[in-house]
Amino acid sequence: MTSYSALKNLITTYTLTTLIFSTVETYTCALCEKDCSPGALKTCETSQGCFSFRQEVMAQGHQSQHYDLKGCSSSICVPFAFRISVSNGSLGFASKCCQTDRCNQEDIKLPQKSSVPNGITCPSCERRNNQFYCDQVPLACTGAETKCITIFDSAHSGLPNIMGCATETACNLKNFKIQDGTVFSTLCAGLSSGSPPLTSITSSILIGVFLLKALL
Repeated sequence: MTSYSALKNLITTYTLTTLIFSTVETYTCALCEKDCSPGALKTCETSQGCFSFRQEVMAQGHQSQHYDLKGCSSSICVPFAFRISVSNGSLGFASKCCQTDRCNQEDIKLPQKSSVPNGITCPSCERRNNQFYCDQVPLACTGAETKCITIFDSAHSGLPNIMGCATETACNLKNFKIQDGTVFSTLCAGLSSGSPPLTSITSSILIGVFLLKALL
């Protein structure tokens, strides 16, 4: 039985018992995946509300790519917006929740990638072929990306996959699931101005790795 059916049955029972008429408010939402141009939009109905999700991939030497997903929320919707950068590119994520008809038709805005250094430097690392590689030169963070972040793949080994710069809104997520099904956890270090030595950041993150694995 779906959550909608269970809620409908509950209200029906309550109505028959108390002789009070009750209704469930429903919303019509835009529905699309990847191609969310106006002509591609369909609709769905829900009692929870609507959502919009956008992911942006910016790779050096390539045009930025977007992945969009819009539809009806099947459960409580959690809004978020953050950006993560490594030496060869940047990832932006955003999700919007709303409770009016067709409120998710418009594309949502992502945190913008800045080119202005903010004085923070972070390790830039990634896992490739089960090996963890780090650049010799620390990554210079820009704009609102004031935190050094480590991303862990929650769906597999729980080992670190990526290290780089991030907005504070990307920090300390645990088994965070976005609308495209990706599940990950994050751990952050960093100051609001200036940076501790690279070895100090790396050491604190490694300690955090052990603490996070113990909690998972």
